[in-house]
Amino acid sequence: MSATLINSKEEKGAKQKEAMATAQFLSETHGDCDWLLSNFDMRKTARAGEVDALTKAKAVLSGADFSLLQSAAVRRHA
Repeated sequence: MSATLINSKEEKGAKQKEAMATAQFLSETHGDCDWLLSNFDMRKTARAGEVDALTKAKAVLSGADFSLLQSAAVRRHA
């Protein structure tokens, strides 16, 4: 009977450690999720800018000329 009690206590300790590890993992995951949600719009805008820049870079490497798209310099008359 004492062997069964000892085994039960060991199992309980192992299950408690597992439950604590799971709770820790869920807490960290929840924090990551909160960060992603709070920064979603900023990250979405950044990704759109990166896609645009990569598309332009690909076009330039393929021979496109974007020099005509530069804004004209303001000329001052003296």
